[in-house]
This record gives sequence, C-alpha cells and structure tokens, in this order.
Amino acid sequence: MLEILGIVMVVQGVGGAINNIVGGKPSWFLVNHLPFLHGLELPASIVLAVVGGALTIVGERARKARRV
Repeated sequence: MLEILGIVMVVQGVGGAINNIVGGKPSWFLVNHLPFLHGLELPASIVLAVVGGALTIVGERARKARRV
C-alpha cells in the first residue's frame, strides 16, 4: 500500500514541478489546487516527489522483510 501511495505522490510531484517550470497552467496536479501553497507550488511539488520516493522505498523494503 505504501508503494502505491508513494508512486502516486512521485507522479504528482514530478508532474507538478514540470508543469510549474514550463508555465504553471492550471492542471490536475494536486499542488496547484491547494490555495495555501500559492506561490510555493514548485518547492511543494519537489517535496511531494521526494517524500513519495521515500515512501516507495520504505514500502518495498517492508514488503521484502515480510517475505523473509
């Protein structure tokens, strides 16, 4: 479950970062729809991607540990 959440967060973060770098048009990326992040969309997207990557790694390691 953590892996799926992590992958979704990575996609949202990387996509949001790219969207903000190339022009920041309204899109389906979560960070663009949170009013308290107005002006901080790019750093928030990067943080979202990094945290998502960490969750993916933790989830994968936990899954491997359960097999042993």
